Amino acid sequence: MMMDNEKNNSREELSFILEAVANFIDLSFQENIFQYIADKIRQLNKNAIVSVSSFDEKSCSLKVNTVQGLGKFAEAVANLMGGLPTGRSFKIEKDAKQELLRGRLVEIPEGISSLSPDLPKAVWKAIEKILNVKQTYSMGFTWNGKLFGNIVIVLQQDTKLQNKHLVESFVKISSVAFQNKQVQETLDQTYKEIELQVARRTKELVKEVELHTETLQTLREKEEDFRLLADTASEIILTLNFDGTIMYINQRGLEISGYGLDEVIGTNFSAIIPKDKVEYLKELLAKRAEGFSEQLLYETEFINKEGKLLPVEVSSNLISKGDKPFGVLVSARDITERKKAVNELKKSEHRYRTLINTMQEGLVEVDSKWNIMFTNDRFAQIIGYTKEQLTGRSFYDLISKDTLQVAEKQHLLREQRETDLYELELITSDERLIFVLCSPNPSYDENGKYLGGFGIISDITERKVVEKEREKLIAELQKALANVKKLSGLLPICSSCKKIRDDRGYWNQIESYISDHSEADFSHSICRDCAKILYPELDIYDD
Repeated sequence: MMMDNEKNNSREELSFILEAVANFIDLSFQENIFQYIADKIRQLNKNAIVSVSSFDEKSCSLKVNTVQGLGKFAEAVANLMGGLPTGRSFKIEKDAKQELLRGRLVEIPEGISSLSPDLPKAVWKAIEKILNVKQTYSMGFTWNGKLFGNIVIVLQQDTKLQNKHLVESFVKISSVAFQNKQVQETLDQTYKEIELQVARRTKELVKEVELHTETLQTLREKEEDFRLLADTASEIILTLNFDGTIMYINQRGLEISGYGLDEVIGTNFSAIIPKDKVEYLKELLAKRAEGFSEQLLYETEFINKEGKLLPVEVSSNLISKGDKPFGVLVSARDITERKKAVNELKKSEHRYRTLINTMQEGLVEVDSKWNIMFTNDRFAQIIGYTKEQLTGRSFYDLISKDTLQVAEKQHLLREQRETDLYELELITSDERLIFVLCSPNPSYDENGKYLGGFGIISDITERKVVEKEREKLIAELQKALANVKKLSGLLPICSSCKKIRDDRGYWNQIESYISDHSEADFSHSICRDCAKILYPELDIYDD
């Protein structure tokens, strides 16, 4: 009879396991697999309270997915915990995790209070008291060394654990289901990601094809525009590959060079430039081949079909296809006339500098603050410095204190757009004072702001010396004239008494007349002849 009961129990256990396996196979992952597990364990232990949790590897915590069997105690538990345990997460210690990984149903002597340190033990003890807990069991869902979660079975005082072996078997089957569930979820997620990637890539390919089609059309249009622009340009335009082979030349290039198209295309550029320029241009091509993309502007020469050198200004740019350097676009401008103009300008400048440096007057160029920017040879000679010593020096440093105010006044007049000749006294390098006449030629910007200018400097030292000598002589003569009054003209004098008639018709003694018309005074004496006649008895003059 005992054997029949055992057979019946074995059949029931086998039936239970087969049913669980079948249900796990048929159970949709969208359904609550956690609730199903809790219900099946309570089917084996009818009065037990069962919780099923999932494990999060990153946070090392268990999340309670369902609790079955609380019944009338649910409200009291919720009040103590601040809400039902479903949905809560509890961190577990490393040792607790290792125990769960063993995959065995074990009793927890400390009770439910040891399952999580997240709530005070006093709260757990109160919960155990409400639930009238006698025993607590726990087992991890583990497969191939990975933890998926755990179950907790709480038994009350009047119950005991039933079907331990069957519970363990069911939990292990559940672990396989979790493993399959995770694999399936991973496969589903991977499939979805692949689908999304395929869809995204398909859209990208469609756009790329559309863009490529548009690009080809644009390139055709641009190429036509480029050829039209290049063939109507006034400059030579050609393209080279990195070994220097000419791949394209425009109509203007053919006209200027005198070559035919078949004589240029496929020819190396070294054939149409002077030999001394070849190495430099090869170095530039090598840099372009390495990806150097900055625009370059330089001068060189082309050799036309007649062998004549043609000076050109060249601008070159890198041509790329995608991210890869492809060749060089060269634009060359004929600068023959500009070269002639530059040469003429240099000749003119040479004549101008020769004229400036051979003129007999000094020339000084200053900025708006009268700092010397340029002097000619004559001014350097006048002042006794070299041109290098004068350049950058303030013109004020050369002016004597006696005429410094004159210079400052003239500087102010320039800023007021007034120009006037003026004289200054300058100090030479050997401390001599010289006099100069300044003839300014100021310059202004478009807003009338004074920029500085040129000044013609004439050495008038000798003239000033002559003028001073003349002024001195005049002063001396004036002083002499102040002491002498000169009688001039015809004086009417009586032939008998020798009286002189003045302008009013009166006859005056000669002494009175001379005294009135000069600063001379008379002292009376007698001459020798008169003394003999008037005073013969006196021997006034001894012979």
